[in-house]
Amino acid sequence: IRDRSTTGKLLEHLFETHPAFKELEKLGPDVFENIEQQIQIIEEKEGSIHYLTKNMFLYGDLSGNRTPYADGDMRGVFIGESTDNSLRDLLLRYICILEFLALQTRQILSMLTKHHINKIIISGSQAKNLRFVKLLAKVTKLPVEVSDTDPRFSGVKGAAYLGLSGYKNIPLTDVIGSLNEEGTLYSPELSDERLLRMLDVKYKLMID
Repeated sequence: IRDRSTTGKLLEHLFETHPAFKELEKLGPDVFENIEQQIQIIEEKEGSIHYLTKNMFLYGDLSGNRTPYADGDMRGVFIGESTDNSLRDLLLRYICILEFLALQTRQILSMLTKHHINKIIISGSQAKNLRFVKLLAKVTKLPVEVSDTDPRFSGVKGAAYLGLSGYKNIPLTDVIGSLNEEGTLYSPELSDERLLRMLDVKYKLMID
């Protein structure tokens, strides 16, 4: 649904422009592991970090929109700007990016009215981000399956499926059905009604 390079560009833009990124790098060699550790510290004291972004909202089509509008002239907007340039602010903006990605997936799914979709299958680098996977399930209210294939080889695996489909002249869906192994399934966690309402408000803000 979403091009990996566009998703990556959102994070790259945050890391390239936020003054606290250098502080984040000093915490360890894996930036995303550092982010998750810092978020967990916040959540142990203050609860879900999403509540701390209740007055922040990102519309992240910084390089134009591929889906669902196919409009290369669209641009992004951030609501909730302040003078804060701390590591905490970087973490909150990171969460806003994850929220946008999940909310836009929900928007795309809402337009696929002719299809019955009962789960989302995620692969590639995003599949390594368990926080995003669980958020995606929560926002879309669909289970999310994470492929057990090493994310580095997801593209190769897909290309092999396409090649086999063409070589044997059989539908790609049949190839996937016969060869693709089920991964780990994450069901949507819907017990926090307050958080669900907040995410619904952000969704309405995005589509209105």
